[in-house]
Amino acid sequence: MSRGMLGKRHTEATKQKISLSRIGKLTGEINPAWKGDNVTNKPLHKWLKKNLAKPKECEFCGSVKPLDLSNITGVYNREFHNWKYLCRSCHAKLDNKVNNIKWMVIRQ
Repeated sequence: MSRGMLGKRHTEATKQKISLSRIGKLTGEINPAWKGDNVTNKPLHKWLKKNLAKPKECEFCGSVKPLDLSNITGVYNREFHNWKYLCRSCHAKLDNKVNNIKWMVIRQ
């Protein structure tokens, strides 16, 4: 019965080699767990934060307050043009507009 690495540690050089060997493997669309646009809200935001560059200021008003990732179209997918980094004030105003538009469309 083999005990493998039990009780042993990899050297820093070995850890680096392992890390480099995994670059590009099973990431994004080639990962078996990839869900494309059928992803839920939290993982979608995580993916966007990793792949969409965060500006230094709000994309609507230009303030340098803390920024949130906001969906500006109401379409939740991985297309960057549907998302902006906004300050909380602009985010709240925009969400209110989007929700009002959705409500009016549903009502008609």
